[in-house]
Amino acid sequence: MIDVNRIRSLEGLNKLEATLNEFLSSTEIPQLYIELDWGTEDYEADCDAVRDLLEKVIKRRESLSKFLIREQSRKSVQSPSPVPVPEASASAQ
Repeated sequence: MIDVNRIRSLEGLNKLEATLNEFLSSTEIPQLYIELDWGTEDYEADCDAVRDLLEKVIKRRESLSKFLIREQSRKSVQSPSPVPVPEASASAQ
């Protein structure tokens, strides 16, 4: 099983969510299960597992988004404004 807490980027979570949604919305996958003799029970069980994982991905994305916003806010408060450095004039050389 995929541990979504190990995914540290929103891009990775978004890609995983897209893949899971593609599995759930595909009209070809149920036919593939039948062709491979996996049966509709297996397909339904896998759909349930995908829905559970999708729920975890969405929760993780929300949590990671909040964390990244807090981190960005913290960094912007901590970093002082850059001090302008006077340019050396050509006559000083």
